[in-house]
Amino acid sequence: MTRGELLEAARYVDATLSEHNDLVRWYRDRGIAIEDVAYLASQRALRAGMVLEGQDPTLLSRSVPSPVTLRDETKLLVPTFAAVWIDGMAIGWQAQVIEEGV
Repeated sequence: MTRGELLEAARYVDATLSEHNDLVRWYRDRGIAIEDVAYLASQRALRAGMVLEGQDPTLLSRSVPSPVTLRDETKLLVPTFAAVWIDGMAIGWQAQVIEEGV
């Protein structure tokens, strides 16, 4: 995947969202369950918060839910991290479509 494909994908996603103003619809139109996207985004956002604080997320159990403790300042950033991940996922999906010429 090239930088050009990623840039084109970002422009496409931005234009589509500007036109429809509905990210949930964008995902559903592509057969992606928004509930799964939201779950993954929250997990990736928590991971980003842990890394920001110098914690090692690889030490958490992969089979049992583990509590994550973050400073209040970091907790305020978690929704932003999730939003960035959701946007990046859409761009990556669209770039794959562009790369495959679909």
